[in-house]
Amino acid sequence: MASKHVYSRSPSPSLLLHPSKRTKSSPGILASHRVFILQTKLSHEEISEIFDLADKADADVVSSPDEADIVITAIGMRKRLERHLDWNLAVSVTSFFLQ
Repeated sequence: MASKHVYSRSPSPSLLLHPSKRTKSSPGILASHRVFILQTKLSHEEISEIFDLADKADADVVSSPDEADIVITAIGMRKRLERHLDWNLAVSVTSFFLQ
C-alpha cells in the first residue's frame, strides 16, 4: 500500500500569504517542458518533494537528460556534473542547481 509523503519542511510564509490561484483546468507552469531530475546528492525526501512539485507544475518528467528541456541537480561543480551528463548537453538545457 502506498503511503503519503510527509515533509519536515513547513511551507514558506509567502506561500501561506499567496495561495495558488491556479484552477484544475489551467495548465501548470511547466506544462510544456520536459524535466530531468539528476538524483545524485539529493536525499530521498528531496527527491520525493521535487517529483511532487514537478507533478503539481504539470512537468513531463523524463528518464534521460538527453530528452530534457530542464535539468534539476544539486551538483555545482563542472567535473562532478560531467560524470553524469555531457557538458555540452548541460549548457544547452536550462539547469536549476539546488544548494
